[in-house]
Amino acid sequence: MKWEFGKRFVQDTSGAAFVYVAVAMFGMVGFTGLAIDVGHWYTTQRSAQVATDAAAVAGAFEAMWGGETTDVVAAAEDQAAANGFPAALVTVNIPPSSGPNTGDTKAVEVIIQSPTAGLFSSIMGVSEIDIASRSVASLVSGSPACMVALRPNGTAIDLNSNSHVTANGCSVHSNSNSGDAINTNGGSSMTAEEISVVGGTVGSGISPAADTGADVRPDPLSYLQPPAIGSCTNPGRDYELTEPIGPGVYCGDHVFKNGAVVTFTGGTYIFTGSKFEVDSGATIKTNPGDGVTLYFASGLLFTLNSGSTANLEAPAIGDYPGILIYSESSEVHMINSQSSSIFEGTVYIPNGKVLINSGSSSLSGNASFSAFVAYEFEINSDSTLVLNSDYTTSSVPSVPTLGAQKVAIFE
Repeated sequence: MKWEFGKRFVQDTSGAAFVYVAVAMFGMVGFTGLAIDVGHWYTTQRSAQVATDAAAVAGAFEAMWGGETTDVVAAAEDQAAANGFPAALVTVNIPPSSGPNTGDTKAVEVIIQSPTAGLFSSIMGVSEIDIASRSVASLVSGSPACMVALRPNGTAIDLNSNSHVTANGCSVHSNSNSGDAINTNGGSSMTAEEISVVGGTVGSGISPAADTGADVRPDPLSYLQPPAIGSCTNPGRDYELTEPIGPGVYCGDHVFKNGAVVTFTGGTYIFTGSKFEVDSGATIKTNPGDGVTLYFASGLLFTLNSGSTANLEAPAIGDYPGILIYSESSEVHMINSQSSSIFEGTVYIPNGKVLINSGSSSLSGNASFSAFVAYEFEINSDSTLVLNSDYTTSSVPSVPTLGAQKVAIFE
């Protein structure tokens, strides 16, 4: 009797379907979980790639600005962290440790390795996988802007009486939305690699034809901060001799008289008076490789009279690399120097007008490169402003935000 009961129990198959279903459900849950985890891993890998791209670009920008290796690494790690990947998961190599850019000392390689656990796949014996991504960014040559007018309306670039602008290998842009944002009359002309304007142009002699209706460009040098102005170290005076002067705070009026030859030694010069004037027959200059930044505070009148000479070079390092003149003054900045004058670097006058009346002179044409960013420009009286863009022959760095160099992702 007992055996018959046991026999029937062993032979009873009425619960087998439950076992089969249980086994099948286990497999279905496992594979469903694995599919969910694969989607999770794919999303994480995409996020890691976005983070490495952004980090490599941030590092390359820091390198472009002349940052030390530690600064480049910090910039890359900060950008990776902003995208969800802390520094512990990030490796930064300068130059890259592998690939075709291993010899490029300005190239930045970023590698993210992020062990990522599965949500369900541990059922199938998969606890985590190593998500990895890699990007390499470096510098490429761009088409730089060498003349930018920030005025939002009215005539921002005004060429009169057989005056000319020649921008060799670089572009001219006006933010004015006026129909006569760029005006050329009386035989005047403008030639550049590219000419763009938010509004329109009046007059002939513009080559190539301007790209009208362009977008407003933000001030490319708005990041600059004025220097701290301490107590006056150099009171106003007239300069009449051959002499050197050094960096510091110059208060009062500073006038360079006929016959004076004044050499500015390297550094930042802060002028807070009402006048900086170079008379005819006077020369202000820097020695090669000894660059300066001339900062003019609000209200100062900057004048280089006809027949004066200015051979000036911006600094390669320091607080204002590449910046030759930085003026917050809204006054007219008159530049009437001789054709032998050199402005090597970038002139930044966001609130004022650049007025050139040099008369049969070719201003700045002897510089390897020059760039002007100002509120507005007026060029008259047979004057010619020549802006070159041969950055490779200059020890002065270009300003990256003017587009001479750009950052691109290579790998």
